[in-house]
Amino acid sequence: MPASQDFRHIAEKHDASRADRLFRAAISAFCALTRPNRRDIIQLEELCLQLYDSVSEDSRRYVSAVLSESKFAPPALVRRLAGERIEIAAPLLLKSNALTDVDLVALVGRRGASHARVIIQRKDLTPTTAVLIEKALLSRQRLAKPGIAEAARESLRAMMQPTPADHTASEQHLAHPAYETLRATALTGSLPFFETALAEALEIEGGQAHSIVASSDKRDFSRVLKALRLIPEQAFLLVAATFPSGFGHAQAIQSFVSRYEAISPEEAAATLRLYQADAVFAGVSRRLAGNGNAAAQPQRAHQVA
Repeated sequence: MPASQDFRHIAEKHDASRADRLFRAAISAFCALTRPNRRDIIQLEELCLQLYDSVSEDSRRYVSAVLSESKFAPPALVRRLAGERIEIAAPLLLKSNALTDVDLVALVGRRGASHARVIIQRKDLTPTTAVLIEKALLSRQRLAKPGIAEAARESLRAMMQPTPADHTASEQHLAHPAYETLRATALTGSLPFFETALAEALEIEGGQAHSIVASSDKRDFSRVLKALRLIPEQAFLLVAATFPSGFGHAQAIQSFVSRYEAISPEEAAATLRLYQADAVFAGVSRRLAGNGNAAAQPQRAHQVA
């Protein structure tokens, strides 16, 4: 069974004890790292969010407490935990630097006074956020009342107002920032060089990037490039530079562009998530083994020949 299938098998079979062990062990191994890099953070976040619905409240409470002390806690995982009942969320609401002012205002808006009472004790609140939360506490209502809701919306608008530079950038195509590196490596003619850059951009394993590029069926190649938000011209340059023999006439180019444009964002994202799930499984398993926690790794039911 491929790693991604085994990974989904954990949740589908509702093996709570196994999911809980992996959830806790992954967090413990991550927090033992002195200075985790971006890839470590992304791998942990992917794994924990995949397991999230299968783990117990006790495990969520444990992870919330542990991550509240971490300077490198994965933001999406922190936001998910912070939206839980106050018994789980409290440590993160009080301490986590992964929660922005916008996150805090939104949490009070959704969860009400219970979350507000904890958040107001944070030492790093901005004056605007503190005022909004104090209003919520005084009213003992969620931020659904017209006056307070409007104040929250105005605050959020101010926080998220783009700068002139941001506005200029928003008018342009927001391709993945790794495109220039991908383009430069593709044009060198060195496939290993390009595959390394692709693996880094997609946050997957080098072997996976090689299988994507080397496959005669370029559908997954097109899908992952679409997931990077590349326009057809950018995607074509990368594919043609690594597979020049496939575009010997205009019809082949036209066919590629038509197929690429037909890929939906959802299809592209789903394909990338499957590759990342494999990478997460492999990466976390190695990390746990390296920390002496091999026993906590899920046993893979089958191996592909």
